[in-house]
Amino acid sequence: MNLDKFIKEKIAIRFDSENEMIEFLKECDKKGLNWSSGSRPTIFVPTSECISFSKNTNGLCCGGEETYLDTHSIIDYKDFKKENYNSTNFEEIKRIVVNKNATIVFWNDDTKTIVKRNRNQQNNHELAILYAYFIKHSNLSKTSAKKVIQALVNNIYVQKNLKK
Repeated sequence: MNLDKFIKEKIAIRFDSENEMIEFLKECDKKGLNWSSGSRPTIFVPTSECISFSKNTNGLCCGGEETYLDTHSIIDYKDFKKENYNSTNFEEIKRIVVNKNATIVFWNDDTKTIVKRNRNQQNNHELAILYAYFIKHSNLSKTSAKKVIQALVNNIYVQKNLKK
């Protein structure tokens, strides 16, 4: 998720559920954004419906929708996520390092994703980059993301075999 727009523009994000808010706060934590008080975002989950970023306090703030009506654009979290997903492209990759056992993708947000190759696997750098991209953008742990990919692949093989 790209939080640059959220930080730079006067946007308040409205959440439909606590789970949405927690997902967003985890992304803020990865980016190093804190509450205005200095606390990490995952320490406190507000009961209010909106979260914004304040340049004055250089941190996250929360409040009801009425707090932001005159000063911010209010965007539903689902729409914010979709907009960010659609605007995501491979220009966000800073560089890629490939060695015998791993492919390391360095991102412009100063994070990295490491995809290791099993000894039995053939070297496929394109596949490793796609794995890294999926891991980065799925909001899943590396292990869960790999399980999803494996389940998709297994499902394709099962469907192919059933058609025969």
